Amino acid sequence: MIMQLHATLLDSLRLLRSRHLFRLTMVLSTIAAFALFGTYSFNKNGIKFLFFDTWENPLIASNTPGMGAFIAYMFNDVFLKYWLSWGAMILAVVSTASILPDFLSSGAIELSLARPISRARMLVYRIVGAVLFVLLQSIVGVTLAYVLIGMKFGAWIHGMLWAIPLLTLQFIYLFSFSTLLAVVTRSTLACVIGTVLLWFLTFIIQFSASQLNTLAAQQRSMNQQQSARIERLEREISEATPEQQGRVAAKRASIASAQRRKDDSQRSLNKLLPYAKRLSAAELVVPKTGDLRRIMANQAKAPTGIEFFSLLSEGKPQFRPQEMSEEEWADIQQASDDAERELRNVNVPLSLGSSLAGTCLLYGVAILIFARRDF
Repeated sequence: MIMQLHATLLDSLRLLRSRHLFRLTMVLSTIAAFALFGTYSFNKNGIKFLFFDTWENPLIASNTPGMGAFIAYMFNDVFLKYWLSWGAMILAVVSTASILPDFLSSGAIELSLARPISRARMLVYRIVGAVLFVLLQSIVGVTLAYVLIGMKFGAWIHGMLWAIPLLTLQFIYLFSFSTLLAVVTRSTLACVIGTVLLWFLTFIIQFSASQLNTLAAQQRSMNQQQSARIERLEREISEATPEQQGRVAAKRASIASAQRRKDDSQRSLNKLLPYAKRLSAAELVVPKTGDLRRIMANQAKAPTGIEFFSLLSEGKPQFRPQEMSEEEWADIQQASDDAERELRNVNVPLSLGSSLAGTCLLYGVAILIFARRDF
């Protein structure tokens, strides 16, 4: 069995290595890593890009927490999100789509079936060979970024290495549908189009659920903020001395304003929750690829978007619409940050368990069809 697995894996890797997309992915991963982590440096005054003058910002100067936060954000929200999770993954889906159709094509499958090995094991070995392609791709891209960051900035962020198994798991999710299509149709084009359509459908469901859950979390945060403000103002009124009675009327007006905002947020929350629950239920039946990046963000301790842009603006308040008071704008900013933090609190056992259950079901159906099919 070991020799059969070894021979099958070598055959799959040899096939993938002979294709230009494999080399292209490795080259692009190297370019992306050096572009994102090799084109700037930190000093005592801030950050310096290539040969340009230093952008002075004490919050992201060398050996500050902001430097680590900047690097973690660039890794998670740029390198991982846009290249490894999307660009490189699309190339991987296209590169591996023909492995099983070629294996199942007339002429090739008859020779394979003549070997003393069960059909189920034969198909599993081919699947493992395709997964190794993405595992190797992930190891190269993530390790290169990890070593480059560590050697250049002295920041060895070990949590980044979790991206290797998580990216591989993302591909395992997607390749399960490609496997089923390959067994049913034996068409490379059907595998590519079908997998991309499944991925797009998954993205739409997860993106919609994420947006609704973010809005709901913002309204919950606003509600809590206004409740705390009302409680604080009422306590100040009850403890006011005779000399402070002149300010009581202004505080009562602030309480009325806070109560209106609290009521508005509660009404919005009540409208959003039914839709958010329906989409969350729909998420259970699709592979949750988006949760993998949130898990990665927690492992790498990446800042939220608001925290990152606050670093870039040196902690100064961001642009505030003229019609909003400073208090209202601060509440909105805090609610947005709280919502992003809440969204990152992924129920890991539920997310991975439900995704793997659906994935294993698709692989199981594919293996069953292959084992029973007459070639």
